[in-house]
Amino acid sequence: MQIILGNEDQEFVLRIRRAHLFEERKREMVNAWALGIYTCPYANVSHKTVQELLDYLEREFPLERMLFPRPKLRLW
Repeated sequence: MQIILGNEDQEFVLRIRRAHLFEERKREMVNAWALGIYTCPYANVSHKTVQELLDYLEREFPLERMLFPRPKLRLW
């Protein structure tokens, strides 16, 4: 499966096995990947896009427990 974040000029793609999204460590990696792209100044990935991705993952690939709580994204 591919997870894609981006805008009209560029796309950032993460390829991962679907089953890995149910594993805490792999999911933490996906969260860190998304947050890293969001915090990159010139990536221009919106706050809403990252929030929707994290919501989708929680809804479609629920975990019994996370290694870390879901990160809170704030607009400064």
